[in-house]
Amino acid sequence: MKLKTPALQGTIGSVKRIRWSQLWMSVIGTTISIALTFGTSAIFDYYKKKAEKHEMVLMILNDFSNTISQAEEIESAASSTFEAQLRILENPQTFSWDDKDLWMLLGSNTTMPAKTVENIFSSNIETVSTIGNILFTEKVSEFYLLRQQFFDMLNDNLQTIYDNENGITSSYQNMANHNLSVILSTCRVFLIRTGKIMELCKGMTDVSDAELQAFSQRRQSLSSDFAPEEGKENNNIFLEQDKRFQQAVKKGRGQ
Repeated sequence: MKLKTPALQGTIGSVKRIRWSQLWMSVIGTTISIALTFGTSAIFDYYKKKAEKHEMVLMILNDFSNTISQAEEIESAASSTFEAQLRILENPQTFSWDDKDLWMLLGSNTTMPAKTVENIFSSNIETVSTIGNILFTEKVSEFYLLRQQFFDMLNDNLQTIYDNENGITSSYQNMANHNLSVILSTCRVFLIRTGKIMELCKGMTDVSDAELQAFSQRRQSLSSDFAPEEGKENNNIFLEQDKRFQQAVKKGRGQ
């Protein structure tokens, strides 16, 4: 058996130390790499979810704002019609079925707003976890319930108010049977309640008016409605096709 010299033993020890050092460096490097990978992924997921939450909140609040604006226009039209009604009731001789002010309420947009955002909100089981605020979710649900009730009531009443035989434009006597102050009161109560919900939701999510306006403008820029020039072009096509239709009818009738 050969005895290891001190020099050889020193060399072997150095090699072992180097190997252990390399092993530890490899372990530490791998650990840091894993930590960075998962840490970066977690950070990315956090900000992605935060952005998704904010986008959903802005979408909902923009829908609130549009609904409130529509209700304000209805309230304004109802007020004009109510004033015309009072004027005529005080002076029966001024009654005229074609008084334009009497038709202001019917001429306003009383169509139930599109439920696109509401459906996204109510059908998405991830909504609560994404938004992360149960109170906010509750208030959004309350808003949409109030909206449904308001437009249902409004349009049911409009059918009666503008009934062909018994409505406010049919005769002075029938006009006296419809108290439009009820419609006005309903509009104002709706605006007060939904306005408070809007402010509460903005406060809970730290959304500013400027940010909401910017989001609304961005949404409008992506609108699928006709642009003025597209509408004009479409109208010209319609007129041309309608002209051909009328000519075909005349020709077929031998005119």
